[in-house]
Amino acid sequence: MTTLKATLRNLEQGKGGARPLQLLPVTAVFELCDLAASEPHLHYDVLFHAWAELVDQRQSGRALKSQLEERFAAAGTRSETWLGDAMRAVQSVQRTTTGKHHVYVLVCNGYGDDRQGLGLYVGETKWRPGRRFGQHASGLRSENAARDFRLDRVGGRRVPLGLLPSFHAHLNPLSRDEAMQLEVALVQALLAANVPAARVGGPRVLKPKPAQDTHDDPDAS
Repeated sequence: MTTLKATLRNLEQGKGGARPLQLLPVTAVFELCDLAASEPHLHYDVLFHAWAELVDQRQSGRALKSQLEERFAAAGTRSETWLGDAMRAVQSVQRTTTGKHHVYVLVCNGYGDDRQGLGLYVGETKWRPGRRFGQHASGLRSENAARDFRLDRVGGRRVPLGLLPSFHAHLNPLSRDEAMQLEVALVQALLAANVPAARVGGPRVLKPKPAQDTHDDPDAS
């Protein structure tokens, strides 16, 4: 258990490299998912890593994949084919400054025919990512980009589920100018990793007319 808790803290701090679960046996990977279930800032991050390790890297059989999908379902969502690619893509983004600003990546729900598909939202803020997530979740902030992505409508179709520290912890803190630049760079990295454009929220300049999910409502952005 101590080792698993240490792994959680490493993920929260953006440590562990591209495959932080590489040395864990399958049983320990599932135990880590269960351990993270009580921590909203880490739960989905761990599920993403578990999928990237067991499905993408180890190419586990159908039985193990089903067990992992059950854990996604228990978290109120489902897996996506691009999870591992997205995680690996953002690791290529690096900072060159330090400062008081942060970039962050949220995972949110509400896409596809059953409205349980995942999407990602990238932002930059003067607040720590945990505090900024709380603002999104409570609806206290409603900038245009966030409003377009339906993040601030608690109870609406698309709701923020949690933070993904492994996507942004290695970049923080940084200067305001670089935070604005890396906000764009993260979105570009996600799109290059084949995350559907309609599932990526962030700087409006990158999304003039994004393709929509075929099952989204007509007014979706």
